[in-house]
Amino acid sequence: MDFDAIYESQKAFQIRRGLFLGEEPQKETKDLALALHSEVSEILNCITWKAHRAIDGTLSHSNVKEEIIDIFKLWMVLANVWGLDPKELEELF
Repeated sequence: MDFDAIYESQKAFQIRRGLFLGEEPQKETKDLALALHSEVSEILNCITWKAHRAIDGTLSHSNVKEEIIDIFKLWMVLANVWGLDPKELEELF
């Protein structure tokens, strides 16, 4: 599945659920920013960033990947809220 298809799939999911449709972009942005903040914090909980956690060497690659996907999904939702499509994202990038 290419990026455009993934992006459209996410947008269709939002429409089916009636969530984050861009009707209240400021509120939706706040809610998504808080969710993104939480997901980024969860990545830190998956890695050995604290010295005492580095000692036991536990690291779950699958958990880190899961959190990255969660962040990616939220990022796409945020882009959808503001009406960014894949073409405009590429142009702005």
